[in-house]
This record gives sequence, structure tokens and C-alpha cells, in this order.
Amino acid sequence: RASVVQSLRFGCGYDALCCRDGYPVSPVNVAVELPKAVAGIRAAGLALPMVTGPTDLVDPEDARVPSIFGAMQSAGIRFFKPGYFMINHRSQDY
Repeated sequence: RASVVQSLRFGCGYDALCCRDGYPVSPVNVAVELPKAVAGIRAAGLALPMVTGPTDLVDPEDARVPSIFGAMQSAGIRFFKPGYFMINHRSQDY
């Protein structure tokens, strides 16, 4: 298991774990699955400084925030990458 995690990290250059629907760690199971993922990653001698959230998570009042941030705090993960503000370039200007 650790070699798989290591291969992913060094082969793809990942520095974060995605917490998204359809992923092994999702907003629904984050309290249970994030600690398992972190344990496997750390057992491989790797650090996990950041969790990447769902692409549509841009509101701090979102109902998913407490479970994700609570699991991150318990796992000692300090950084979070939120979602994206989508812009329709045909009708909006930034």
C-alpha cells in the first residue's frame, strides 16, 4: 500500500489529497476516510500539507465545511484549497 502511495506522489507530483464526491475521501465520508488516507501517506514517509476541496466549495457557510475542516484539524492538516469561481467569459468580465 505504501508503495502505491509513494508511486502516486512521486510519479504525478501530488502535494494534496482531494476531498470530492466520487473520490476515496469525499465530504460524506471525510471523518472516517481522511484519517486512513493520512495514515497510509505518512506511513510511506510522505507529508500531506493540504486538502483540495470540492470544485464548487467557495462559500465558508457551506454545510460541508465543518466536517472537512474538523477532519483536517484532527489529522493535523493545516492548508485547504477551495473550489473555483466559475466565470462565463461571454457574459461576464473579471
